[in-house]
Amino acid sequence: MADVEDSTRTLIRRLARQILPKLFGVSVDLAAQIGDAIVDGLEAECPKDRLYICAPKAIEARDKGIREKCRELSQRHSRAKALEMLRLRTGLSARQLRRICKEPLE
Repeated sequence: MADVEDSTRTLIRRLARQILPKLFGVSVDLAAQIGDAIVDGLEAECPKDRLYICAPKAIEARDKGIREKCRELSQRHSRAKALEMLRLRTGLSARQLRRICKEPLE
């Protein structure tokens, strides 16, 4: 239970409390219990993994900032060095950064 961050548990629980009573007519208390059971199930399936919840607008903004920083760093350093610096700063993998910072095809 301690592996999933409290904010993630709170988010899943809140969504369960909002959605399940409307869709299935269950009580809010039962919906919260279901939300907790979902988080516990995710922890059991993915022990020690960080739960990732996609937030497209936030990711787009993050990626845009990373691309800008990559262009800036690439003017002063090699592309490989720029990507390595970004990897250390962001905590993202080299593969993720290559995907984010790939040159657009023209």
